Amino acid sequence: GEPAKEVMRYYLKQANARLKYDRISEAKPGDSVQSGESGDKITLEVVPELEGSYFSLPFDNDGFLIGKRTVIENGILKNYWGDIKYSHYLGIEPTGAVLNFSVGHGSLSIDEMRKADHLEVTHFSAVDVDETTGDFGGEIRLGWYFDGSERIAVTGGSVTGSLRELESIYLSKETELDEDYYGPVSIAIEGLKISGE
Repeated sequence: GEPAKEVMRYYLKQANARLKYDRISEAKPGDSVQSGESGDKITLEVVPELEGSYFSLPFDNDGFLIGKRTVIENGILKNYWGDIKYSHYLGIEPTGAVLNFSVGHGSLSIDEMRKADHLEVTHFSAVDVDETTGDFGGEIRLGWYFDGSERIAVTGGSVTGSLRELESIYLSKETELDEDYYGPVSIAIEGLKISGE
């Protein structure tokens, strides 16, 4: 859903040529973009076309033919992506201003994610991910707490943390198309702070 997409968008932006040029992204090719040793390793591509996405375009606003590129593979930054201007500044082959991205599926089904004690947030009032720091926050509109035997509805409270300091992240096997994103429907994260009653 939307929270999974916004978390994955942070990793997409870490590989963006403009953000690298502006020194917002500190990631370099060969660096791990994930902090935790356990969990799924992210593989992310920028893609010119996703079936059903109204962001699919053959050319960007500069008239550049948009290309597909794997930018993160198994949690490691492989390449930057970007428009012709910022790619030129970095001395890399441009992809064009790609608007779609795709993330590989993970190792756990949503049902498998639900077996352990967890808080499943089904609706946030908003999800904010800072592209510079990786700080993450969301106010819980509706969620479910599972203590191993009972599922309890939760409203209010918040989830916060830093995507740079996660213990682990697991991606669902199930995938979806959501506008400019094709990737896991759900993610399970260890290392976030939960507040509220």
